[in-house]
Amino acid sequence: MGKLTYLSAVAALAASATVRALHAEDAGVIDFHVPLIGVPKLDQHSTAPRFHRIHYPQTTNPDVPKPEKRNTAVFAATESNVLAALNPGDGKIVWRHALDSSDPILLFQTSQDVAFSLSGPGGSTARLFDALSGYNYWESALHPPRDGLLNDPPSAGVDALFANDDSHDIFVLSNGGDLRRLDKLSGTVKWEWSADPTSEPPETLYTRIAQTPTTLHIIGLTRQPSSALSLRIHALSSDTGALLSTHDLPSSLSHGTRDLLLARDALVWLEDGAAKAVRLSGDVRKISAVRAAGGERFRELRDVGLQEQGYFVGIRMDGAAEVVSTASEGKVLDPVWLFQESVDSTAYGPSLYTGSIDKAGKPFILRVYYSPAYKLTNVHIYSPHGPGNKGIMSGYTFPYDSTEHGPILHAAAEVITPNAYASVARLFLTTASGSVQLWTRSDHSWTREEGLAKSSVAVMVDLPEREAGALADTASGFLARLERHVGELQYLPSYLVTFATKFVSGAPEPLASAAASSELVRDTFGFRKLVLIGTEFGKLYALDTARHGEVLWSRYFGQGARVRDLVVVRSASVDGPARVLAAVERKDRAGNVSTNVVEVDAHTGPKTTDSGAFAFKKLFDSTAIKVLPLEIECQSSKIRATAFVDQNLEIHLYPACPTVRASFASLAPYFHFAFSSSPAHLLGYNIHVSSNTSGTPVFHARSTWGFALAPAEVLTSVRSKPATEVASVARVTGDRDALRKYLNPHLLLVNTRNAEKGTAAVYLVDAVSGRVRYHAEQEGVSADPAAQAAFEENLLVYPAFQHAREGAPDTPIIVTAELYESQDAGSGWSSHGSSSVLSEDPEAVSQAFALLPGRIDALAFTKTRHGISNKDVLVANDKNQIIYLPQRMLDPRRPTRAPTAEEREEMLMQYDPLIVDDPRRVLSHKYDVIGTREILTSPAALESTSIVFTHGLDLFGTRFAPSRQFDVLSQAFNKPQLVLTIGALSAAIIFVKPIVRGKKLKAKWY
Repeated sequence: MGKLTYLSAVAALAASATVRALHAEDAGVIDFHVPLIGVPKLDQHSTAPRFHRIHYPQTTNPDVPKPEKRNTAVFAATESNVLAALNPGDGKIVWRHALDSSDPILLFQTSQDVAFSLSGPGGSTARLFDALSGYNYWESALHPPRDGLLNDPPSAGVDALFANDDSHDIFVLSNGGDLRRLDKLSGTVKWEWSADPTSEPPETLYTRIAQTPTTLHIIGLTRQPSSALSLRIHALSSDTGALLSTHDLPSSLSHGTRDLLLARDALVWLEDGAAKAVRLSGDVRKISAVRAAGGERFRELRDVGLQEQGYFVGIRMDGAAEVVSTASEGKVLDPVWLFQESVDSTAYGPSLYTGSIDKAGKPFILRVYYSPAYKLTNVHIYSPHGPGNKGIMSGYTFPYDSTEHGPILHAAAEVITPNAYASVARLFLTTASGSVQLWTRSDHSWTREEGLAKSSVAVMVDLPEREAGALADTASGFLARLERHVGELQYLPSYLVTFATKFVSGAPEPLASAAASSELVRDTFGFRKLVLIGTEFGKLYALDTARHGEVLWSRYFGQGARVRDLVVVRSASVDGPARVLAAVERKDRAGNVSTNVVEVDAHTGPKTTDSGAFAFKKLFDSTAIKVLPLEIECQSSKIRATAFVDQNLEIHLYPACPTVRASFASLAPYFHFAFSSSPAHLLGYNIHVSSNTSGTPVFHARSTWGFALAPAEVLTSVRSKPATEVASVARVTGDRDALRKYLNPHLLLVNTRNAEKGTAAVYLVDAVSGRVRYHAEQEGVSADPAAQAAFEENLLVYPAFQHAREGAPDTPIIVTAELYESQDAGSGWSSHGSSSVLSEDPEAVSQAFALLPGRIDALAFTKTRHGISNKDVLVANDKNQIIYLPQRMLDPRRPTRAPTAEEREEMLMQYDPLIVDDPRRVLSHKYDVIGTREILTSPAALESTSIVFTHGLDLFGTRFAPSRQFDVLSQAFNKPQLVLTIGALSAAIIFVKPIVRGKKLKAKWY
């Protein structure tokens, strides 16, 4: 009987999951997904964005169909460790591959119909992709990642190029001295060569490879006693890898790989202000040198992506740029063009130089720079092969406002030649705010806000109700209100029709209609939210969830800025929209950091001055070590105050109006907070109040307790308990007893990691007393969990990795605990769980579950308006899914045996240590939500529904009913039949009523 009851409970849970699963017709309606690739990596030319025309002279897989038309795509490796291809026509992602953070992309190359990437420490992994579809043809491990050299920059010591014969094999340099020839079709190694450490000079790192028709050259840098670097070249057979010759060039490079480039068959380097070169196809001992025009010195050599064509740009000491060719007859280095007026100037921004090849294979060199006075970007295009085989210059401008997106940091180009005397370009721009744009001549084609992939903080806010305008008239006179009401009678017929339609159909106001409205107001059920996101690039965005994550507005705070925190200081109400305080860290050119705040209207953006500048309020000259929202309202501005703690433990209030200062001074003796002073120490503080010379209160933090960790144990996160609605302070058990929840609001959730012991621990520390209220340790932990713990009410959930046995994969563990006040059977409740002074340590019930398959990247509880619905756990896993785990499934009180009658009444199931994958619990359904770092939840107006938003690399939003939508009829409910039934019964009552009345009257007579 017990077994049947257990199976029925499991069936009931499965049915619940089925009911709550997303309906097919709701996909893309109640949720949205914004896929991103991240901000392109610009520190090395090998990872910078570039255009590539995909063509198919041969195929790597005969089964894959190849189109005859040549397609162009923009390829990029990004700071989010994604290799991607974008459609330059509309900016949509053609394909993308996100690699693990332990496998950083070091370079990529494109050729014909494929894209090749090298990633991992020292270039440990090689991959080949189809350039059009992103299909991964093969993946080859070149060496174990643990054996990889950690160079600075990481891309030093790696290089790759495609063979110039019919095989198009790939030559790969990895780990600063290992050279291989990989078969293009299979990725197998045809031959390999490694530098012999016994015959190599000490401190030699090989960084580049180049090829001539039959010879492969590997170029290395050797550290000299003077700290300068000299060049060493090995020549190898391209077919066999046999060493042919070795040459040490008399050279002295100051900046390593920055002073070195390849152009056609020439090796070029910068030495003492001159560009020097040798022909690899000739006598490498014969060194040529050239200075800039007029004998000027070069300060930098720029690779513009025209290695095969033999062009690069030399930057003179004054900033002027010369195009230098290595393809001229009789000259190894030939300065062929000087960009006029390219010297450094405050009248325009820094110049960017890039190269391009048109469809005919002709090279072009472009200069792109910004003129702030005219808000125009200038494009100069130099063609070495103009009419008469002479160089020709053309150019144009396009409008660009750097205050919106920041300075342009990089430009990739595709040149089009409408005639022999003019050239135009498609430009792919990467800006300082993290956005990427495509311009076709002077026309803006599209913008992608890739800075959202580097979000630093996000918050969800509600919209005001529609009646705000009407209630604002309550202060007007009676006649004015009466006149307004009479005027609104004109809308009565349409209102009655709308009401009748909604009543018959049972359909609520659709979210799409709310999104279509230009008015930012709350929808009927409060599903529509605004999400404010601040980024590491100093840009603030507002996203509309009703418009599938569309950017409502964005503001750029300038280079060196970072949005550190967002605090809601006034909730949306009939008086107006929500207001948010943005804490922005700004770094000047000298590296000094200041903390500034600016008020933000959730509907329109940050507050500005009369001149149009952001109305920043500078608080102090350092980073804030703690931001503390306060429940104190300023009487003049009607916003709640926020406290900021600086490096000297002084507390700064915003707004610092007299009412806030006075209220905070009275609250100070009872105000406690904590933060980590070092990775191994947690300190608690309260507020000390003093006065300055003018009598104004001055606040400082004063240490009251300390919490030291064990040796080798370090803090991984410290978080305060969030304030949530509590529907019930106790849990009623099956035997009619009650377990009183431990609801101490001052608890800190502290996660630690001990790498030496292989353990992870979680502590609940009282911020007032410093007392540890709960401690649990997980043994056999093999790695830091990516997700932080989640803690609400008396519920605690935290992740860990557990290593089962040698050679076995790591198992993700999710541990749940419920905290209850200690109970004495003889005297009833013996503690006060909401008090830090009177309460005793809680009694904890915990249990661990193995979540299969996948790593846990983020955790969160669902939130509802009154806290009545279940608090299900939302999980982002490494399968790029957002799933939910029912609260009943994670209940730590689940018995390890068959449940008793009382336990069945509590709907407790028998404990099962494994939580297996179930597609019905996937909230993200078809979407591939990559790189989730945080899950935000917010209550809707309906108690049954929680609004979910995730951010990381991708953005995803949906709504979810953890206890099913008990307060709204489902769409499957037959509303017309209900209306017809009620109508038929009403008609029957009307028809029968006189008959019954007549019978009663007749009965009285007879």
